[in-house]
Amino acid sequence: MPSFHVTKGFVINPKDLCSRSLLNTFTTMPASLRDPAAQPRFVIISSIGITHAAHAELPLLLKPFYGYFLRSPHTDKLAMERIIAHSAGWGWREEEPARDVLPETWSSAPGVPAEGELKHVVTVRPALLTSGSCKANKPKVGKAPYRVKDRELGDGYTVSREDVAHFIVEGLLENWSEWEGKAAHIAY
Repeated sequence: MPSFHVTKGFVINPKDLCSRSLLNTFTTMPASLRDPAAQPRFVIISSIGITHAAHAELPLLLKPFYGYFLRSPHTDKLAMERIIAHSAGWGWREEEPARDVLPETWSSAPGVPAEGELKHVVTVRPALLTSGSCKANKPKVGKAPYRVKDRELGDGYTVSREDVAHFIVEGLLENWSEWEGKAAHIAY
């Protein structure tokens, strides 16, 4: 659970939990799984609003919340996305993550995938996560339970963890070729 600090908002400890976990996963991946034909599928859960461009697309009411309260967790998520961009060969047009979360020499550490080495990667960027029920299990006629696009949604405030899981299982994995190499943004 994150702690709260008056000047830093919510703080996670360790501050590099997501990025370090991802690096540990990649650097301990057996050599037999590095061949593209044998690589597993990687689904990375990130967040909307972590880059400057994505933050600019947030609904007005979420901007201060994301900029203040979620600054620390989003710094870690940005570092995680930097690792993904490198490993999947997506290119990186954002500022480099904070050095205390992702050291400058991270990409040259033993076992880190070469640039573009990972071929089967999707990033899921949900809106603010809630503990609500799965709307997809109780569909309304003529209305999708949630919205998913491969670009910023701009007006999505929340989505339940259960609906994100529903999308991963029913939408993403079932339609892998449609989403592979992309970022899926999901919100109500």
